[in-house]
Amino acid sequence: MEKTKYLKHVILIVLFAFCVSCASTRHPICSSCTDDDITSAVVYKLNNDRCLAYQPIYVSTSERVVTLDGYVSNPNQARTAVSLARSVPNVREVHSTLEIRPYGF
Repeated sequence: MEKTKYLKHVILIVLFAFCVSCASTRHPICSSCTDDDITSAVVYKLNNDRCLAYQPIYVSTSERVVTLDGYVSNPNQARTAVSLARSVPNVREVHSTLEIRPYGF
């Protein structure tokens, strides 16, 4: 009986530690994240969006400020690109110089 009670406590402690460790890595704010890390994360998000994957969007980052440059087909794509860039952890600001050029131009 005593061993069962002890085992339950150990399991609860392990589960609690696991949950805390998962929660702390959700959106890390770290001073060691480089501009290159941020750029890579933004490019990854843009390339994995089905509407933006083939748009010529160039990403640069300086002091955690992301700049999006290039062309999109419509204003909604421009808004989506900015929104995706803002969603990356450690991004301080997003500047967009995206131009809208409908297909064929």
